[in-house]
This record gives sequence, structure tokens and C-alpha cells, in this order.
Amino acid sequence: MKPYQTALIALALASLSATAFAGRDEVLIQQTRKNQLAYEARIKQERQEQQKQQEKNTAQASGQAPEPAAESQPVAAPAH
Repeated sequence: MKPYQTALIALALASLSATAFAGRDEVLIQQTRKNQLAYEARIKQERQEQQKQQEKNTAQASGQAPEPAAESQPVAAPAH
């Protein structure tokens, strides 16, 4: 095999390897973003629940009925 053929093969293999790593990196980026969005949604829900509980506690302490939440939560469909 001539030196330029070896160099071309090495270049082709390096290119394929770089493409594979780039594809893997993209998958990791997408998974990380998905996990981040799920984490942010969970934190938001926990904060809303804490706020509701705090409002309920405040209303009970002052002897008033709790005020309806400004933002309504979606209701889960009944299981069949």
C-alpha cells in the first residue's frame, strides 16, 4: 500500500470517528436538555404546592377560607 493510500484511509477513519462522536454528543445534549426541563417542571410544581400550602396555613391561622389559586392546575382524567 502506498503512503498516500494509507493517509487517505486514516483520514477517512478519523472522519467517521469524528462523525460518530458528534452524533453521540448530540444525543447527550438532547438527553441533558430533556432532564433539565423535567427538573425545572418538578421544581415549579413543588413551589406551587408549597405556596398553596402556605396560603392555606395563613388562611387557617387568620380564620378565613383559602382564596382560589390564581393559576388552575390541570385535572387528571379518571382511570377507566
